[in-house]
Amino acid sequence: MASPKFQTHYNRELGKKYYSEREYVRDMKAKGLEPYNPTSVKRHTPNPYKQSEWAKHMMQDIHDRKGRKPGERFVEELAKRGYTQQRADEARRLAK
Repeated sequence: MASPKFQTHYNRELGKKYYSEREYVRDMKAKGLEPYNPTSVKRHTPNPYKQSEWAKHMMQDIHDRKGRKPGERFVEELAKRGYTQQRADEARRLAK
C-alpha cells in the first residue's frame, strides 16, 4: 500500500515546513529517517468482554432475589470493591 497523498505540513523532527513531497523525502533521507508508512502502524485488537466469576455470582444473586432488597453481605461485597451509594450518586450527577 502506498503512503497517503502528500500534504503541506510542518515536520517537528526536521524543524521545517514542507511544500513538496520531493523536498520532504530528500531531507528525510539526508537525516536517515523514513517517511510515514501506514502499513507499519500496529493495530490494537479489542478483547471481548468476559464477565468475572464474582460478577456472575452477583448477577445470579440479583436474579434469585426477584425484586427483594439485597442483603447485608451483598452490600458489603459491593462496598469492598468500591461500589457505594455515594459513588453511584456522583456518577448520576456527572451524567446529567
